[in-house]
Amino acid sequence: MYSETIAVNEMMTKNVDSRLQRAMQEKTALEFKIRRLRTMQSTEARRADAHRKIVVGSAVLAATRDDPELKRAIARVLHAQVKGARDREILGLPPLAQPEVT
Repeated sequence: MYSETIAVNEMMTKNVDSRLQRAMQEKTALEFKIRRLRTMQSTEARRADAHRKIVVGSAVLAATRDDPELKRAIARVLHAQVKGARDREILGLPPLAQPEVT
């Protein structure tokens, strides 16, 4: 009878171990799926942001063709806000003055 009890306990332990292992594998798969979905979400947000910028830029450029005052205002904003040397070059802006080293 004692050996039968041990055998039942071993079967129960193996069953629990098996279920635990399966649950851990499912957890790992779900964590992977969550990471993949978050990456997709982030990528989609970046795409939407880039598209928004393109649409706004196109609309502003179109509006400046017919409105010289708006064109000057946009030029002032760009001159004040665009700091990157490459960005300034692309927009035809002069380089920013380099601070003197003392």
